[in-house]
Amino acid sequence: MRLTWQKAVFFTLIGLVLANSSLPPVLTSAWLPSSYATATPITMEVKAGFDSYYKEYAWLPIEINLTLPSGTAPFQGWVEASFGNFDSGMVLFRRAVQLTPPAHKTVWLYPDGQRALRQVQVRLVADDGTEVIAPISKVINPLGESSLLMGIISDDTSALNYLNSTQVGLEALAYSPLLLSYRSIVQTATPALGTPPRVTVAHLTLADLPPNGIAWNSLDSLVISDLNSSFVGEEESLRKALANWLTQGAALFVAGDSPLRHATFLRNFLPVQSSDNLPDPRAISAANLTGLQDFSQTSSPLPATMLTLADTALNSTTPGSQSLLDQEGRPLLATRPFGLGRAWFFAPELRPLRNWDGMTAFWKAVFKDYRLRLNYAATARRAIEGPYREYSLRLTPSPQRPELPGPWWITLFLAIYVIAVGPLHYFVLRRFDRREWAWVTVPLLTLLFSAGAYAVGNFSSQGAMVVSRLAIITLGEGTDGRLSGGTNSLAGLYSNGRNDFELKVGEEALSTPVFDGGQSRMNFNGNNNASGPIVQQGPGGGFGRINMGIRAQRSFVFEQDGSASEGVRARLKIVTGNLEGTLENLSNKAWEDLSLILPGGRVQKVGNLQPGEKREVGASSHTPAQTYLVQTITGMTNFYQGSNPSGRLSTNTPYYLNSNTSPTNPNAHKAIVLETLFGPNGDGLPTDSGRFYLIGWRNEATVPFSMEGRTFQSYDLTLLFEPLNAE
Repeated sequence: MRLTWQKAVFFTLIGLVLANSSLPPVLTSAWLPSSYATATPITMEVKAGFDSYYKEYAWLPIEINLTLPSGTAPFQGWVEASFGNFDSGMVLFRRAVQLTPPAHKTVWLYPDGQRALRQVQVRLVADDGTEVIAPISKVINPLGESSLLMGIISDDTSALNYLNSTQVGLEALAYSPLLLSYRSIVQTATPALGTPPRVTVAHLTLADLPPNGIAWNSLDSLVISDLNSSFVGEEESLRKALANWLTQGAALFVAGDSPLRHATFLRNFLPVQSSDNLPDPRAISAANLTGLQDFSQTSSPLPATMLTLADTALNSTTPGSQSLLDQEGRPLLATRPFGLGRAWFFAPELRPLRNWDGMTAFWKAVFKDYRLRLNYAATARRAIEGPYREYSLRLTPSPQRPELPGPWWITLFLAIYVIAVGPLHYFVLRRFDRREWAWVTVPLLTLLFSAGAYAVGNFSSQGAMVVSRLAIITLGEGTDGRLSGGTNSLAGLYSNGRNDFELKVGEEALSTPVFDGGQSRMNFNGNNNASGPIVQQGPGGGFGRINMGIRAQRSFVFEQDGSASEGVRARLKIVTGNLEGTLENLSNKAWEDLSLILPGGRVQKVGNLQPGEKREVGASSHTPAQTYLVQTITGMTNFYQGSNPSGRLSTNTPYYLNSNTSPTNPNAHKAIVLETLFGPNGDGLPTDSGRFYLIGWRNEATVPFSMEGRTFQSYDLTLLFEPLNAE
């Protein structure tokens, strides 16, 4: 048989296919199309929310577990999440992922959870856009401000279920200092003042807690009890996450002597420490805990169940720790504040007491002074429900905000136009005896004046781009003496010309556009694909390319864990109404205009504190009190212009938005920031006994974003905010 060239090509191709089939999959994948190579046997498991629950306007944590078995090709692509089944126009959240077999990897996504969301879809796609795993839909349950989401980590799978729908704590504030008009915007999601929130219990494991503390803000409280396993994992990331969460006003409750209590990330926040001077933990009948009935204000008899009390003593190294109830020389129930939040320790485990009829009363007594607090950055995200660009103009003002021409300039231009097109034009045409040319010359003059007006308006308004940044660092002190917490930042971008740039966000920070209405806030004119706008999280994350025109404005909020190197360590006690002791600046930069806010709204000025400086604070006279706390701190005597802002916590527009004072006035800017943080008179601050607050300023700000390929003029301010306790 004669071998033609067609047959030679055919048999050569058959040989290549057979040879390729005998090679390992890793090698063959290099020969195969990418759409086939990425079809590896990856498995994906998805969890959304905390036991499917989330608080509206909080970040929704999505845990994605990916497994790639041995003998398969490496994978590189994206995990993506959508609230609209990846339909066109919907926002897409994504994170890059790389898998080298064998691999088991946990990836987290944090979409911005808005109101009334009921489902979220997650899928896996390859680098070339090929869908490797079709969307997996998970049901999520939104909770409003009328709910207190209580997470429980326990081996008891039904722990605390008796608390579901129980009202505990103080009435939920139906406003935040940042959005004082919130009640009039979202009535349906806001409980009436005077109504304590109702508990919703979420059963969790330690692995369900995101490594990023920003994503914990759906949880109002976390209870840990009845665990037999010890902690194995990354302690530092959990410590930072827990610190960030607590400083924003959350509640931590740890019960018993489980191995987890001894984990470093947890014990730094508890009011107790292990004691070598007390006998080993021993059993005791619950019936002997008579003080527990008095504390709970119940007459329900305690059961004869045997309990084991943890071997602890009150931690006296950090101010604020106190025992609420003692039993035989040991703290039975102790507490301490951390930032705006609070931690409790209960010596026995909870399971032996679950059948006691007084347990509901016990929890009500524990939380009797606890109030839900709206996270500062979370309330900024709520502003998408209204036209709140003015918030950005005040909180992140631009010193070079372009203005439109004034009425006199417009009048002068129109007068020149009328004279040129009318009388002057007529006399010129008559002089040359060409009045019939008016059919041509009048349109030409009109076009000439229009082009001139556009050119003057366009080029006169252009200038350097302005980025105004505000950072609020909130810190608390652990029992190890370390300061940690979180940072909420706002950035206002003001474009005085046509600008096109790449907006990158820090790897561990979460960000979203704010102060704009509806989905339009995500329209970046260039950051869209077939599915809609893209928000990338993690390494290399950001909002993609952003186009801004003349007089354009965009605002973003950023959240990240705080640094222990930024704070001021305080060792102070109240003596005859004043604070005395020491302040030590742990930062390598100075803090300016330090002030101490004492109980009752009194203010004690400290001045500037240089890097590393440790200063004695002696008894000094208070700053003369003005009508409002914000005025006393900043000295803005006319900031409220004689009006009474105290009645505006329910329906009125925030007063500072109507202030005629220039927002770039340094003291006015500080007053605006303080008012949004805790109200004109400290309305949003806890009033615990012995609690005081330290604030300081810096005319620079570190905000976790960059604008690649674009220079800009900056206008920055940082506020240090430390809720503290006197010794």
